[in-house]
Amino acid sequence: MNLIGREKEMAVVREHVCAGRNLVVCGPAGIGKTALVREAAPEVLYCADTATLKTACESLLAQLGLMVGAADNVARKRAILKATAGKRRCFVFDHVSRVSPRLLSFLE
Repeated sequence: MNLIGREKEMAVVREHVCAGRNLVVCGPAGIGKTALVREAAPEVLYCADTATLKTACESLLAQLGLMVGAADNVARKRAILKATAGKRRCFVFDHVSRVSPRLLSFLE
């Protein structure tokens, strides 16, 4: 995908990802926020479904190529944290309009 005229924004995203800093990209629907992040930093773990902690964890586990036998959020979170421990991984949580307390706890 070619994001003509978005070079400055792409540089900011890359800079934050490389430095391991948090970044919030916000704006109206359809202006290319997701495309910008995915183009600028294709190596990130991208979570589109942030409706619940369960769906967010399942999305991340799938990208990490992991399966968790236990069907509970504690096991899911532990598997994600174990797989990413000691590694510089960037997570993108998209479509965050409301964060449940459980998801907020995981994000923190």
